[in-house]
Amino acid sequence: MAKSDSLSPRAQRKRDARTQTIIETAEKIIVDEGLDALTIHRLARTLDYAPGALYRYFDSKEKLISELSCRAIQRIHDRLKLIEERVDKRGKSPSLLSLVRLLESANMYSALIETDPATHRLVGSLLGDPKHILNEKEAERVHSETVPVLMSFTKLIQDAEETGALQKGPANERAVAFWAGLQGIVQLRKMVHHATILQSLVDPEKIADRFVYDLLIGWGADESLLSTAHKAAAENT
Repeated sequence: MAKSDSLSPRAQRKRDARTQTIIETAEKIIVDEGLDALTIHRLARTLDYAPGALYRYFDSKEKLISELSCRAIQRIHDRLKLIEERVDKRGKSPSLLSLVRLLESANMYSALIETDPATHRLVGSLLGDPKHILNEKEAERVHSETVPVLMSFTKLIQDAEETGALQKGPANERAVAFWAGLQGIVQLRKMVHHATILQSLVDPEKIADRFVYDLLIGWGADESLLSTAHKAAAENT
């Protein structure tokens, strides 16, 4: 949330701390009970606040969910940037390293349901059709926050093309396909988690590996180099 110019530094720190508590409590409700369970009154009850007190921080449920979603997307972006900027200290070739980074990004994203369930639930609910949850203004805000994530995927793919690990192609379109496929696998993990019949039929980890492997082979990756990159990425995960 934006800082208020009328507050003293001490009061601003106090407000920021309360905002963080509200955010963390809202995320816990989402993880434990789902997005539909999150309302201002439900959150106020959990925090032992009066609903009017919460409206001083978030004047609507849409504003709250928008803020939660933007923070979740930022966490994904931060993780992608760490992968993108990691310095290799073991002498991997540029082409191998570029594939390792792509595979690490896929591993990070497909594991969100375990590593960051709040982000998993928020992104899964809002990337598809946020307008049934958010008003148009807040939906546009969330969509605009996804652009840096898409650009990070694009940069990873461009790096792989420039090192010769992948054949040249439309990097933006490839990034969308890469992300969309990973998002589908994240949703599949959620389905399998709750459906015992699917658990016996579907292994999301194997599907994720096969999806990424086939996609990169289709984009020109060398099979032997990709296999080496897969092992290296697994060690880093």
